[in-house]
Amino acid sequence: MQAFRRARRVGYTGRLVRWTGKPFGNSCTMGLCVGVLLLASMCVRAEIVGLNDASQRNPGSLMQGDIAHWSRKRINTPHALTFDDNVHGVSAARFEIRPEDAKVSEGYRAELRDPYVAAPHEEVWYRFRTLIPAPLAEGRDLSLVLAQWHDKKTEGRPAARPPLALRLQRGALRVTLWNDAELAAQGVGGNGKIIYESREFPIDTWIDFVFAVQWSPDRRGFARMWVNGALAAEHRGAIGYRDDVHGPYFKLGVYTVHEFDRPLYVYHSDYRRASSRAGLTE
Repeated sequence: MQAFRRARRVGYTGRLVRWTGKPFGNSCTMGLCVGVLLLASMCVRAEIVGLNDASQRNPGSLMQGDIAHWSRKRINTPHALTFDDNVHGVSAARFEIRPEDAKVSEGYRAELRDPYVAAPHEEVWYRFRTLIPAPLAEGRDLSLVLAQWHDKKTEGRPAARPPLALRLQRGALRVTLWNDAELAAQGVGGNGKIIYESREFPIDTWIDFVFAVQWSPDRRGFARMWVNGALAAEHRGAIGYRDDVHGPYFKLGVYTVHEFDRPLYVYHSDYRRASSRAGLTE
């Protein structure tokens, strides 16, 4: 691997703020109203819920440090997220976890979150590029999540297994899918439904991923994945859970719940979300 001389660190930002937009009525003082409007204008990473238009407000491509609207709540160390302008010819974000890192939500995480929360039954398209370095690909002892779509329960209820996830598990690149039937059959300790698996994936080379998903927990659901332009996986049927109040939100980076003994890193770049395939190139 080449030396990465122009890496830039990203500072971490505090907790994600969510503004509900509820009116304050006639009791609202001018100072309070101005304060609320100022807070709302600053909440560039607040959740976008129920919009049903996935083309709106992309969080940033990750190229040239573009993460304007991503949530950085799970970036908790200086090494967790850095940027490089030339990773095999591509400007990219580097996500890294280390054994000494403090756990976040019961795992070791360096992840960005797209604030867009899909509407129930919405069709959403996603595109991103990933480079898996040789030390990561050759780690037969590793079980990592590189990208995941997280379910959305009512406030205070714990999330279930991610309805869809891109994983690197003991040398295999996999896409796993969960729904009510898989959860009932396997329990939370299972692997879910594996809709894609490859042990011959490119190493130290950029991989282009495109996902098209209809987030329906019934027979209307579907998921399709293209790898480097070729259709590589397709699922028809339920994705997610009937008790979800919304569709999922997306997280990208590297994450594991397992112990490990060395720094682990991966590169992601060129992220885009849209309502159609055409929207991914706009």
